[in-house]
Amino acid sequence: MSNVKNEQCSQCRFYHIAGKPDYHTGVCRRSAPVPQMLFTEDVFVAPKWPLVDAEWWCGEWQPASQTEVDSRTRNAASTGTAGAATTTGIQSSAEKMSELRDTSGG
Repeated sequence: MSNVKNEQCSQCRFYHIAGKPDYHTGVCRRSAPVPQMLFTEDVFVAPKWPLVDAEWWCGEWQPASQTEVDSRTRNAASTGTAGAATTTGIQSSAEKMSELRDTSGG
């Protein structure tokens, strides 16, 4: 019988911390992101992975190496927010869309 405590999202190879590490929230990158409409000044589509709690589990779980887990913890501690890449990616998309609109005269 497996140890269900270890088979949780935070120990999965597809889990990536999103937001502050103490929020225990991440994204599951098991599958490709799904398009999500974002409403800013204009409407555009951005990729989104499902948000998961660090203690959740699913049938697709695969063990993360200790190196992956340590790297997540280290990155979270050094940046204060491990989800910066996810958030920044969306902000960068919005900024890029704004730049494209400005340069195209739209």
